[in-house]
Amino acid sequence: MSEQEAPIIVDTVEKTPTETPAPTPVVDAASLPTIDEVMNETWARIKARFWSFTLLAAIPVISVLVIGLLLVILFILFPSLFSTLSVHTMSDLKFPFGVFIPLGIAGLAIIAVTVWSMLALYTQAISPVQIPIKQAFLENKSRFFPFIWLSLLLGIIICGSFVFFVIPAVIFSIFFVFWIFTFLVEGERGMAALLKSREYVRGNWWKTLGYMSILFVVSIVLSFILRLTEKVSVGLSGLLNLAYQIFFPMFTAVYLSVLFSKYQIAKKGVTITATKKDKWVYLGTGILGFLLMFGVLAGTVLFFRHNPTMLLMLLK
Repeated sequence: MSEQEAPIIVDTVEKTPTETPAPTPVVDAASLPTIDEVMNETWARIKARFWSFTLLAAIPVISVLVIGLLLVILFILFPSLFSTLSVHTMSDLKFPFGVFIPLGIAGLAIIAVTVWSMLALYTQAISPVQIPIKQAFLENKSRFFPFIWLSLLLGIIICGSFVFFVIPAVIFSIFFVFWIFTFLVEGERGMAALLKSREYVRGNWWKTLGYMSILFVVSIVLSFILRLTEKVSVGLSGLLNLAYQIFFPMFTAVYLSVLFSKYQIAKKGVTITATKKDKWVYLGTGILGFLLMFGVLAGTVLFFRHNPTMLLMLLK
């Protein structure tokens, strides 16, 4: 009896390949524009919408001047308002608690105007065509409180990370440089807006740092000019300082919007692949930094409270 070969069984069941999330595309730095190209487009956009940008950037400055003038008039007309709630201390020193009421209202008004104007300014800056100023404000009515929350998150992360020898704060600042655009343009909220910005910068951190150095250089040059004018004329210095407070935020908004549009073109298909662990790495670093700051401050106060002679020696 001849030996028969065992039949070969072929598995005909079609297997579904395991799906893996598409990695965020990394752009070659050479595909991004040069600083000259970004600057040229920034100036062109500023020239095309100069008065719109100027008015939007000037509104916070004007609001501070107007509200400050109203407080002065209020103090002149109703001086008792600033002392009605005064209390006496052990040395008969009166502290005008009543002043907190008008100052608190004024402060909140300035914050509200500044935030809303900033959102309108960046909306105008990132728009491909000029839009009416009223429309720029109306588009951001529902973004006010989400923007406040996002700003608080960013502040906690950046300010808290400064405790760790500044370097983490610089790294995070560059990663999150496009946060306002992922918020305004792509509708991301909270940590998602920050992490989406990180995905745009990923792979081009040093290139992005180079772009941001331009803002630093412009700020230093303008500040130096202001210092020089102080020696020539105080009035001229004051006027130039007002111009600086209007021009630099306007230039920054347009410059970053041009840069973000270039990153959007060069780095299509950006998605957020971060987990909860990734989110807590950044937020946890900021929170830990603040806890360390408060801990050191509390420890210092307790130390000098129990060792007052040491404090007197340091003050001498």
